[in-house]
Parts: sequence; C-alpha cells; structure tokens
Amino acid sequence: MLHVLATVLLAAAPDGANATQAASIQPASFFASKDPTEIERRVRSSFDMTDRNGDGFIDLNEAPIAERGQQDSNGVRVPAEASNALWIRLMDANGDSRVDWSEMRAYLLPRYLQANGL
Repeated sequence: MLHVLATVLLAAAPDGANATQAASIQPASFFASKDPTEIERRVRSSFDMTDRNGDGFIDLNEAPIAERGQQDSNGVRVPAEASNALWIRLMDANGDSRVDWSEMRAYLLPRYLQANGL
C-alpha cells in the first residue's frame, strides 16, 4: 500500500523542476529513512508538489490518479476516473472533499514511520 501511495504522490508532481526531481526518485526509496524528521519533510514535499495551485489544499482536480491496474486494499481494481476521489476519501478527515497538510500528515506519516521500523 505504501509503495502505491508513494508512486501516486510522486506521479502528481507538476511540470518543471519538481517534476524532474520527483521523476528521478525511486518511489520505494523516496520515503525510506531512519530519521523521522526526514520522512516528514519528504511527506511535506509530496504535499507541496501535489497542491499545484498552492492554496494549502489538495482537491479532486489536484489529487493523483491511480496507475493503470492499481487496486484498492480489497484487491479491487480502481478505475482511473474514481481514483482521485478515493485518494481524497482516504485522507479527508473532516469530510470537506479536500485534503490539507494536517490530514495528509496524520494519514501518511504514521504509515511511513511504521514501514521504516520507527
């Protein structure tokens, strides 16, 4: 699941320097670290790249679209047209149909820390 999330987050990078930087990072290794502060910095970087209009929220227009053949946690294939809504729903704690930094941090950071044995 974390590999899929990392892949989707990196794929969401806008054109330009950030997209070039993100493309050069292997998704599986991007979040690999034994330093919790570094992991949080990388999650924040992914948030900032995904929030393309810079308003502090990731909405349906900015949310990453699943890769072809990506499956949800039950093994069901996620259609591309529904994947950005699913991505929002996974992290949208307050139900406003968008994800802010605190929601993304609360959802992803514990998972990446656990995946790194921290």
